[in-house]
Amino acid sequence: MFALAQVSRNNKYRLFAGSGTRIWRFKLEFDVHTMQFAIQGEPFKMPSTGLAREYFCAKYLDEGAGYVVCGSSAGELCVFNAESMVFRAAVPVSGGGVLSLATVRVQGRELVCCGCGDGKLKIVSGLDQDWAMEAETRLSGQIRALSASADGAHFLAGTSTGDVFILSAATLQPSASAGAAGPFLSSHTHPIKCVAFGDSSEFFASGAENGVVRLWELSHYGVKCHISPYTNKAAAPTCIVFSGDALLTGWTDGAMRCHSDEGEPLWEVACTHKDGVFSIALSPRYIVTGGADSTIRLWDIATRQARAQFAEHKVGHPTC
Repeated sequence: MFALAQVSRNNKYRLFAGSGTRIWRFKLEFDVHTMQFAIQGEPFKMPSTGLAREYFCAKYLDEGAGYVVCGSSAGELCVFNAESMVFRAAVPVSGGGVLSLATVRVQGRELVCCGCGDGKLKIVSGLDQDWAMEAETRLSGQIRALSASADGAHFLAGTSTGDVFILSAATLQPSASAGAAGPFLSSHTHPIKCVAFGDSSEFFASGAENGVVRLWELSHYGVKCHISPYTNKAAAPTCIVFSGDALLTGWTDGAMRCHSDEGEPLWEVACTHKDGVFSIALSPRYIVTGGADSTIRLWDIATRQARAQFAEHKVGHPTC
């Protein structure tokens, strides 16, 4: 973040940055000899032991003499005096690292919003060595990016799962202007392997290579439900049938799974096909699946018991 000071006819800038294991202060000044701006950098003074960290982000707090706060790989908010460039405090925030920072001024106080690697978003306030927690919430995935609105009323948060949230700066609750309690915008972060409409043209489901299944509402392009990856993160959905209020999916780990349209797990057939289920068809009484083992199987929809098997295919696997 930049701090601006006026000197003679030209502006003088200070830039604070966290890079690798060091914190830097850069001075950007106008050089009358070359008639252009020149930049010089110097590292902050670190404790001799006990603070070996990787720093992901830094923000300047214009309070008193001025302080620089940095997010570390150990999940701490590290505080430095901006003038003397010495370390002042390490405030524990999260076990997953502090990956992003944003600041706002509310009622005369400067608040620091911390985006963490464990999905937690926390607001802390304080100065020098005295800090307190103000609010906390949890979002989907690692919070990689944060930005405060110009009026300081909202935060914009981007996560590693492809979601963008608009949150109140005071409470960290989703903003009413976003139109939903969930993400304001969403996207898959890995290649999409399957899509399917349901009984209505207003909804469709999609599955991605990282094991994420989402149900989308086309009226506002929002996500109605988000099904996170399973313990076996190598498994990915290969086919989807969306019928009524149920999402039926086939997976590369050989399982067939069913979820409600709210994302709740309903049932699972773990060993549907060896080496993966690649196609699913649904009737009022039966489910038909095709797998990597070159077989087609018929399942009772009520009991999920296998009723028949067809093994006429010898090479490849049924995909439709």
